[in-house]
Amino acid sequence: MPISLQKGQKVSLTKGNPGLTKVVVGLGWDVNSFDTGGDFDLDAAAFLLGESGKVTSSGDFVFYGNLKHSSGAVEHLGDNLTGEGAGDDEQIRIDLTKVPDNIQRIAFTVTIYEAESRRQNFGMVNNAFIRIFDETNGQEMLRYDLGEDFSIETAAVFGEVYKNNGEWKFNAIRSLRPRPGARPDILKEEIYMSVSLQKGQKISLTKGNEGLSKVIIGLGWDEAAKSKGGLFGSLFGSSGPAIDCDASAFVLQNGKLTDKKDIVYFGNLKHYTGTVQHMGDNLTGAGEGDDEQIVVDLARVPAEYDRIVLVVNIYQAVQRRQHFGMIQNAFIRIVDARNNQEMCRYNLSENYDNMTAMIFGEVYRNNGEWKFNAIGQATTDPGLVELARRYM
Repeated sequence: MPISLQKGQKVSLTKGNPGLTKVVVGLGWDVNSFDTGGDFDLDAAAFLLGESGKVTSSGDFVFYGNLKHSSGAVEHLGDNLTGEGAGDDEQIRIDLTKVPDNIQRIAFTVTIYEAESRRQNFGMVNNAFIRIFDETNGQEMLRYDLGEDFSIETAAVFGEVYKNNGEWKFNAIRSLRPRPGARPDILKEEIYMSVSLQKGQKISLTKGNEGLSKVIIGLGWDEAAKSKGGLFGSLFGSSGPAIDCDASAFVLQNGKLTDKKDIVYFGNLKHYTGTVQHMGDNLTGAGEGDDEQIVVDLARVPAEYDRIVLVVNIYQAVQRRQHFGMIQNAFIRIVDARNNQEMCRYNLSENYDNMTAMIFGEVYRNNGEWKFNAIGQATTDPGLVELARRYM
């Protein structure tokens, strides 16, 4: 007998089913009788997500325009243009054994095609459900009925299949999106895809992200591998000091640094307003992920401050004869603190030989919005004081 789930409930698919390899995700709905000037066309899609909760490429987005993932793990079985008839309206097949190692979860969404022009929304839909059955025997394993308290929403995340401690599990979500022009590809950009920026690109953080308040600014880098062996290996090998990169934030008024208290760094971890906080110094840059993080409460930043510049300098760079040419994989990213979803990322990939400091990017106000600018400007400033003078 299948398990009937409520919103937010999670259940294991593979515990107790050790031989389970192939499942089918069925999604269904019925449309109420409304004359809106066009047929109802709801589209199911699957998003293959990495650890960040985002798709890493457009190929990880399976929908009516891309019916099969390159790995063969996820396949959309075809578009139903009307939603008529009983049973599943659309199905997505998953081979759990073929899911790539970097994929942590697969989210299932439904959007209304041309919702705005057809004046349609999920308030006109009933009997929506998602279910999972074992493809080998057709036995339904679980079902989640989403209920009928929809309103103006035009897109919904029905649920997700995800890895957890060696098991595959299902999470009943039902997250609604009131987007008048929502299509699967738009949903991809808005929810599941981190925007990858190039040098000089700008992006709004708050437009389309109602309620966004706190963001986490993650900065990362790795020390490049040192040469080994011979005379130069003995002189510059592992006996040299580790490179200590320090992230800082300059909180500016009209683009200027007016007081030393507006510098947030390892010696002043929290801005006096409480709106910008450095989460601590990493002395080596070792390990994966962010090396240092700065949390900004955008909603509480006083009106007189218009931008926050994020910089990184090498501690005692001149004395230690170190520079950014010895650093690799440098990046800055912005994460929504509400759900830890990465919003955008900028990878710094130029040649930075002999450069001892770097202006990674800036968060700034513009016409009532908060935006991010990917700067990537390297400098030869020997320390934080000299770097700060650029803004005085």
